[in-house]
Amino acid sequence: MTADSIIRKSHTGEAGNRGEFGTHRHDDDTIDLGVAGKGASLPAYEQEVGISWYEMGLPSSRHRKFVPIKQEGTHIVRIPQVSAADAPEAMTYISKDVWTKEETEHRFRAIDGELYRLVPGGADAVTGIARRESSGSQYPDRWGETVGSAKVRQQMDEAIEDFVLIDGEAWRRTPEPVYQVSNPGMGGSYAFINVAGAPDTSEEAASSDFFPADQYEEAVAFAGRFGHEVSGPDEGNRITPMNGFIPGSTWTPATRISFPDEPLYTLDSTQFASAFAEVRSTVESVPGAVTVVDDGRGGTRRKVDWTKFTAHQKSQYENYVTRAVEEGYLL
Repeated sequence: MTADSIIRKSHTGEAGNRGEFGTHRHDDDTIDLGVAGKGASLPAYEQEVGISWYEMGLPSSRHRKFVPIKQEGTHIVRIPQVSAADAPEAMTYISKDVWTKEETEHRFRAIDGELYRLVPGGADAVTGIARRESSGSQYPDRWGETVGSAKVRQQMDEAIEDFVLIDGEAWRRTPEPVYQVSNPGMGGSYAFINVAGAPDTSEEAASSDFFPADQYEEAVAFAGRFGHEVSGPDEGNRITPMNGFIPGSTWTPATRISFPDEPLYTLDSTQFASAFAEVRSTVESVPGAVTVVDDGRGGTRRKVDWTKFTAHQKSQYENYVTRAVEEGYLL
């Protein structure tokens, strides 16, 4: 997500700003988030920030009741720095404000297989996010604990853990931009294609309404099923992959397969046997979806990797398996 400045409204801040900030640096505080073979290690950006927290104590020797007493200290905010050579530009797209028609460029960089998006403000903005967590509460939580020094420091670090600096600019880890098809109704006569962030696919593939950047025409065809008119971004405003970045490589798009259309309850035993064989063949046709594993009894069994399928596809398959068990099929 780099943002070489565009003269339209852009998230790069002032044109020519190289992000020079006052820092405290230590040569031995280095990180290496680069791709193997490039890997330039750079010192983390550091800035000392004042913090406060509360500890239970006696205000004076004359007091006998413990109360929350404010404590103050400092915490070093550290932001990893990455060489631009290790964070190639990966994608870009332009959005247009519905009302003002003002255009904004969105740029993304790739670092170790993840995308980062430019955010305005540089290191100062990231440090500001950490500052929001720099004060502990004097009021006990539900476990009767006040937010102490360690918790304040942890909260500050966690608040900025998705940020890196590249040439003084701040970049935040972000989902890959994709196309999402929506059909908000309107009598079923319109469908829309919008740019969205890729969904979490750690447990299962994305739903079928999400498409990688290189499948815009497929998204149009899918949207056409909902209505006669399809509205999407102009050609010049669509997502553009850069420098060999492969759309869909940071998430799992839907597997474009289909199962027999007939409801299971309408199938007799012979028809079900045929349909179930078709379903299993379809599942096995997906690369890497079915593997043979040890069953723990000296034999083997086939295992389906459900992260390659949508929740709807998984549900459909489970319905077939349930009936297959009921009818005594050997699975």
